[in-house]
Amino acid sequence: PDPPTGRALRVLFALISLHAILGVLTPLLVRWLGPRVYFVLALAPLAAGVWLLSLSSIITSGHVYVDQVDWIPALGVSLDIRIGLVQWILGLIVTWIGVAVLLYCRWYFDHDMHTRSAAVLTLFAGTMVGLVTADNLVALFVFWELTTVFSYILIAHDPTRRANRGAAQTALIVTTTGGLAMLLGVVA
Repeated sequence: PDPPTGRALRVLFALISLHAILGVLTPLLVRWLGPRVYFVLALAPLAAGVWLLSLSSIITSGHVYVDQVDWIPALGVSLDIRIGLVQWILGLIVTWIGVAVLLYCRWYFDHDMHTRSAAVLTLFAGTMVGLVTADNLVALFVFWELTTVFSYILIAHDPTRRANRGAAQTALIVTTTGGLAMLLGVVA
């Protein structure tokens, strides 16, 4: 296979963006599709998983994809991503688990549709893809903090239950502590 190019990795940014777009459009899609919305939402991690599988011959032959997109050029801040063997395996895990979770949710939430949970699950799946492919500390920190917020929202999906509130607070404390430790490491 041809050696990897940076342009090919723009697809990854588009796939992460697809997760975000579907997450934002979820309330509208729920009105049209009801619980079947999970089939549409599962298309984002499915597309990312299929794309990652298409890289299998290149990645397993030892090539590494690396790309950079300027995020805040005035400050010299960019979003760098890397797909080597480890990132590729982790990417496959998070995408295919994302597909399985979203498909399972179609029946799990059949009678008690949680639009917010559907949107956040999709956003969380995209954020996890970004997290496992982040190749600089800024991108890693941004995706880590997004997973912190989305984890809290997912765990507390039913705030009327005390157990959900307690578990969400515990998750928030643990992930925020990890994020602060990461921030201290970045500064050091």
